[in-house]
Amino acid sequence: MKSRGVVENKLMEVLLRYSVKEHSNIPIVIKLMLKYGLIVKLQQNVNSQSSPEFYFIPAHLPPTVGNPSSFQDEIWDKVKRCNSCYFLFSVHKESTQPYLRPSQHKCKCFLPTGLVDRLFGRAVMWTHSSNIYYGDYIHLYQNYAVFCFEQQMFRLVCLPDMNCIRLDIEGEHPLPVHIRIYEMIDYCTSYYTLPIHFITALQLGAAPESEHTFTVINLETVRMVQSKDIHLRVNEFVTLNRDYVTSNYGSWLINTDGLPYYDVFISHRWHDDDDIVIDELYDKILEYTVGDEKRAVQVFVDKVRLKKGQEIQRTFGKAIVNSTVFVPILCPSALQRMLCHDPSEEDNVLIEWMLALECMSDQAHSMIRGIYPFVFGERKEDGTVGNLFAEGVIDRLPEIEPTESIKAVRKLLGNNTSFSPNYTVRSTVAAIKRYNGFICWEQPPDTHYLQASREIVELIKSSKRVETVIDTLHEA
Repeated sequence: MKSRGVVENKLMEVLLRYSVKEHSNIPIVIKLMLKYGLIVKLQQNVNSQSSPEFYFIPAHLPPTVGNPSSFQDEIWDKVKRCNSCYFLFSVHKESTQPYLRPSQHKCKCFLPTGLVDRLFGRAVMWTHSSNIYYGDYIHLYQNYAVFCFEQQMFRLVCLPDMNCIRLDIEGEHPLPVHIRIYEMIDYCTSYYTLPIHFITALQLGAAPESEHTFTVINLETVRMVQSKDIHLRVNEFVTLNRDYVTSNYGSWLINTDGLPYYDVFISHRWHDDDDIVIDELYDKILEYTVGDEKRAVQVFVDKVRLKKGQEIQRTFGKAIVNSTVFVPILCPSALQRMLCHDPSEEDNVLIEWMLALECMSDQAHSMIRGIYPFVFGERKEDGTVGNLFAEGVIDRLPEIEPTESIKAVRKLLGNNTSFSPNYTVRSTVAAIKRYNGFICWEQPPDTHYLQASREIVELIKSSKRVETVIDTLHEA
């Protein structure tokens, strides 16, 4: 308890007897402590109902030797590269202004009492660290903690002199960890009586000798400068513009530029009701990292990557050939138009699917190493989905050759590969269906995107193309 902040259930009850007069109320007190984040119940290490329960109590963590900001940690010292940000807190909305100078963030901001304890508790739950008291990759102190998520290490450091918390994230891609920590802080601040506003801030310019002497920039301001291409003068030396933020804060921005290679290509039919499916799956995939350098997963979605003035088929065709995993969204809206297919007209979804099938069969001339269909039937108001295979729409597809679509695929492939001529509308969909993907109606609705994104990332990692893509992205 004194060295790791871990207390067994029996000891917890003994300690509470000194402060809770009615011992029958001890379970209620424990529930209240769990509710407000004062303690965290750890997962059991042994699959046995008789094994003891353990609680993590952040307030019982030992202090670091010296200042947390300069604490020497043998685990974290092995990290070769990291990205850092700061969380600043205030009861005034003005703290969300574009930038804050040293005097401003020290005077206008504060560190809410008990926030660090609650945050550490939430982080312990999130990283599934039931082995907190003997884990090799988790170091916990009162104002300092190192965690590991999906093989990506990150560090939380409390800086009371600066009235903020610093988050250091291993690797090139900090966004997955940042998103989760931001959500945890938002959850923890909701328990305070007064509304607490907080921002993610990035350091302006090169690192000074002391953390107390630099200006910080609101991350939302950085993203606004990039997306709207505006200019913001911070001081006589620095003016924020798109080139400046891309060069200095690129790791904190989502890359929407066209790339020579992609890890994932999401193929879908444009349909208003299914936009949420595409957005959710896309966002979840972006929450992962791949490669030794912990880089971002590069995803092609037409509404993100396809720019005005670009030739649509040429752009998506090149992206498919140079993607590792092809993810067709197999659903009613994707198939409905195919029921009355006109062979004299091109169908871009059919073109994408036939092109992916050809690339999969001739891997010497393409980068595709897996086809992973995301399959669901009619979507219902309660969040559940129907069984697409049982709904019969696939069986009603015509056995007709999509002539113009086939011509478009031949044109995209050029002379680099052979082409299978025996495609019909139904056989194309049937060929996609044969690949082992994600069947939504067989899984709980609230787990669809999380499970599917995990499996897609595992496909990327197992393809052995991760490092090749890294080298190519660096060259680009």
